[in-house]
Parts: sequence; structure tokens; C-alpha cells
Amino acid sequence: MAQDLSGFSMLELFRLEAESQTAILSAGVLAVEELERSPATIESMMRAAHSLKGAARIIGLDPAVRVAHAMEDCFVAAGKGTFHVRQEHADVLLAGIDFLSTIARAQDALSPESLWPVNAEKLVLALADLMQPTPVLATPSSATPVALIPAAANTQAPPPQATAPAATAQPVSAAQAIEQADRVVRVSADSLTRLVGLAGESLVETRQLRPFVDSLLHLRAAHVELCDTFAVVEEKLKGEDVSIPSSLLGMLARVRERADQCLLSVMKQADDFESFARRNEDLSGRLHHEVIVSRMRPLADGIRGFPRLVRDIARTLEKQVRFEVRGDQTGVDRDILDKLEAPLSHLIRNALDHGIEPASTREAAGKPPMGTIRLEARHRAGMLSITLTDDGRGIDSDQLRAKAISKGLVARQVADQLSTVELLEFLFLPGFSTKEEVTEISGRGVGLDVVQTMVKAVGGTVRVSTQLGRQTAFTLQLPITMSVIRALLVDVGGEPYAFPLTRIDQILFCHHGDVRTIEGRQYFERDGLSIGLVMASQIFELPVVGPPADPMPIVVINSA
Repeated sequence: MAQDLSGFSMLELFRLEAESQTAILSAGVLAVEELERSPATIESMMRAAHSLKGAARIIGLDPAVRVAHAMEDCFVAAGKGTFHVRQEHADVLLAGIDFLSTIARAQDALSPESLWPVNAEKLVLALADLMQPTPVLATPSSATPVALIPAAANTQAPPPQATAPAATAQPVSAAQAIEQADRVVRVSADSLTRLVGLAGESLVETRQLRPFVDSLLHLRAAHVELCDTFAVVEEKLKGEDVSIPSSLLGMLARVRERADQCLLSVMKQADDFESFARRNEDLSGRLHHEVIVSRMRPLADGIRGFPRLVRDIARTLEKQVRFEVRGDQTGVDRDILDKLEAPLSHLIRNALDHGIEPASTREAAGKPPMGTIRLEARHRAGMLSITLTDDGRGIDSDQLRAKAISKGLVARQVADQLSTVELLEFLFLPGFSTKEEVTEISGRGVGLDVVQTMVKAVGGTVRVSTQLGRQTAFTLQLPITMSVIRALLVDVGGEPYAFPLTRIDQILFCHHGDVRTIEGRQYFERDGLSIGLVMASQIFELPVVGPPADPMPIVVINSA
């Protein structure tokens, strides 16, 4: 199902190549900055820079060729163990990656009047300066940790600083990223959408074989009954005292024999057809599942920029932060993945600015100086669950209550009775922020409003939990796919209605005697909770067809 690339220009093909290779380079540089000593990481970055250089040379993009070549020289030197990487070195390398990514997207990349050659020359000189030998001060209290990137055969013991915790992200190994990229083909979204539709139609049509199977089974039962009737008639005729012509008995025997033969044939055809229908339904189901899976992309594809985001903002705020990802290969529908970047980016910014404390404050509170932001993803109960947790200061419910009162959002008498869960809902209101001053990172009260708007748009939910002084966690519950909605068909007033399974909490039957009436409304008890009852025909304004059955079928919709 590889995408036909014949319609792409050479520049567009270079852009596709740059998109994947710069992601590998960014992950590798961040890993090196964390003092990760993996020769495979260095080798993967060498290959990525070399591939970019070759792709740029094909289209005559000389500035990109020069920068990619300079970066390749750095990685070659690093692989030989002659290049010491410091934090400022990573900044230059990342600047080079940004240059390659930006020039690939630029419309004037090949214009002779552009300033790309001038900018490329500055970067080439900066990259060359990285490899110039610098004196190493023999001061044990050096403030900047230094990492030596070893060659594959280098067995030199790492310096003591290498055991210090990392200050930024922990990306997937760049070598693994290349290996995964080699197994990926580009398929247009429209093509996948059509495949999903066809697979769904195939599954529905295959399930239409079931009524034919049932009719054959009914026919077989009727035939069995007919053969039994013939047998009874024959036995009664033989038991009568009256004389029956032998020709009639012979004809009856032939009819019964023929009926038995037809019964055997019908039974065989019914068994064969039922087996055929079962195999086709299974095959269509597996085909449909695989097509749905093909629309999935690993979460890692949508969060490639987050390690860099955490690194840059943490340095701006002068905080030490480690970014962890768990479940980065969890499948996410491509439509949802495209919408996830903005809300998750807002949550990460909030965690960095509001949640994680400065190192000195954390140490005074008995915490490690380095904070942790953890992103976890998994499939749970037919939904995609994404949780972003930080081990920062948490959310002060008293401060939140005072903020809501000061903004006139709730009366003091009501606010004093609100639980922590109810108070946390104020965070998602437009323009609501717990910060007193507005900064470039947060304070305008826009971020969480954006999160909730996106989540509701795709039919999901978001909730927040916190422990003061310990952590804050935001959990997004999203549908696994937006291409297919599995539903329960319910007959309401003689018409079929579909309830999405993700919205259903339980399906049960309730006897009329178990229904209670409180203030004119009907309720029934379930697990100690009173659940309100309302007739579906009343909601849909349909005529009531007869009295409700006893027991009544009930669909319990979840509270979200």
C-alpha cells in the first residue's frame, strides 16, 4: 500500500526525507546531551546527516549540503572519541538541525537571492569550532558536565559526571527510529479512508449471510419433521388390518427414501454454508481490524518535538526537568494524533511553569533537584488513555477557591462547600489562570481551555487529579479511532437507534417493582446508587408503543 510518489517534485521528496531524518538527528542530539553512551546512536546520526546531504545534493540545495556535511564531520569525530560534547555544543547542533528543517519547508530554498547561503556559512563555522581542541580545566567543581561520545570499541570508563541524572528528555534511540522508519510506507489519508469504508461494507455484507444460514437451518428442521411424518404414516399403514396394494407401499417407501436423501443433502449444504459464512465473517472481521490498525500511528510520531520543547523551556525557566514517555508505540488514530500536539503542548508548558519547582525549592522540600514530567499512553476499556504527570508542587485547592471567588465565578458560600474535584473544574474555564502575572509561557488562562475544547470535539473527556506538594496529573480519555463507531442497536418506538459503546456504562434489566419514585422522577438502585430513569421514546418524542416490558431493558449512560 505504498504511496505513489511519482507526482512529487524532487523538492517535495527532499522535504519528506528531511522530516524523518531531522527527527532522528534531534532525538540523537538530545540523547547525547543526556550523556547517553550508545555507539548505535552516533552511527544513526551519521547516517541521517549523510542521507540528508545526499538528498540536498540531488536537488542542488548547496546550503543544506554544507550544513549536513559539517554535522556529519562532527558525528564522525564523535564516533572516533575525539569530540567532547558540552551543553553549548548541543545548542549548535540543534541549531543546525533547525536550519535543515526550516530550509526544507522554505518556499525560496532554491532562490539565488535568498540568505540561506549566508546563514549556512555561519553554521558551518560554528560547527567547525566545536571540534577545535579546548583546554580542559582540572577543576573538580566544573559546573558543566562533559560527555565523551565513545567509538564502538572504546572501553574507557565514563567520567563521574556521566552518572548524574539527565536534565532533559529521554527520547527513543535514534537507531531504533531508523529501524522503524525503514518499515514504514507513506499512504494517503484519503486512500486509507476509502479502505476503511470498503472494509466496513465488506464486514456488514458478510454478516448478511447469517440470515441465510438461519433459513437453511429452519429448512433442515422442516425436512426432518417431514421425514418423521412419512415414517409415522408408513408405520400406521403397515399396522392397519385393511389390505393395502403393494404398489402403494412401494411408492411410499420410495418417497420416504427420497425424502431421507434430500434431508441428508440439505443437512450437508446447511453445514457447509454455515462453515462458509463463519469463515467469511472471521476473514472480513480480521480484514476490517487490520485496515483500522493501518490508520493508527504510534504516539511517538506526534510527540517528537516534546523532548526539545521540555529542554528549551526548562532552560529558559532555569529548572532541571526530565521528560519520560511510556507507551510511545501505543496506536493512535491519525485524525486524533494530528489534534493532540496542541493540547499536550499546553499541558507540558503548564507543568513546566506551574508545576515543577526550581531546584533549590525542591531540595528544601526534600525532593530531588530534578523534576520529572511523565507522559503515559495505553488502551483501556476501548478508549485511548493519555496521562501527563509532573512531580511538582501540585494545585492548592484553597488558592484555587480564592481565585474563583475573586473572579466572581462562584459565591463564597457556595465555594466553601465545593469539593476538590469540583474546584479543579474551574481550571478549564476560558481566561482562568492561577498565575498572578502573564509570561510568554503561561498566565493567560488559554491552555486548559484549548485542551478541553479539543477533547470534547473528538468525543473524549479530560480530568485532573492533584496532591499538594507532590504531583498533578491530567488524564485524557479519547476514542481509539474516529473512523468506526461501535454501537448497540436499540429498538425505540419501533425504530432502531444506535448508542455508541464508549458512552454506555451498563446494559441491564429492571423489574417494575424495583423502580422508585422520588419527587415525580423514577429511580432504581444499582450498587448503592440511585440512577434516574427516563423513557427513550420520551427523549426522542416518539409515540409509546404499548406498556413497558417487565423486566424493562435499561441502557445506563456513563456520567461523562
